[in-house]
Amino acid sequence: MKFSIVQYTTEEISSKSGIITSISKEIEAFLEDKDFGVGIDSLFIGLICVNPQFEQFFQPREKYTKSKRILEYSIKLDFESSKNNTGEEVVRTLIVYILDSIDNIVENYEINNFNVSMYKSHLKRFALEKNWIYE
Repeated sequence: MKFSIVQYTTEEISSKSGIITSISKEIEAFLEDKDFGVGIDSLFIGLICVNPQFEQFFQPREKYTKSKRILEYSIKLDFESSKNNTGEEVVRTLIVYILDSIDNIVENYEINNFNVSMYKSHLKRFALEKNWIYE
């Protein structure tokens, strides 16, 4: 399964950009050989965390391209807390958002042949092993 986190951030959050890129690459490598069903081949998550003056230009979106089996959606992190939190805290919040968001998205698009519970279980276990989140 292909995976990527695409960042839409402003300068105030740029100090956390490197760690988010690193997390995205680690998840991508982890999921690369995983098979959760033929419903989704690629999952791209847009991370929106921008200064409130730019929020109007960065609204969360969802899109499922059935013919290519690509799911794209974005999640929005709170700007002020992300700006003030450490990189580790931002990663923890991001992982929790990713785990929480997939159920609703898959249900909204009625994506067949994608084992969302297995996806979440694998990703959660990986995040726990990496100490990105805690039980």
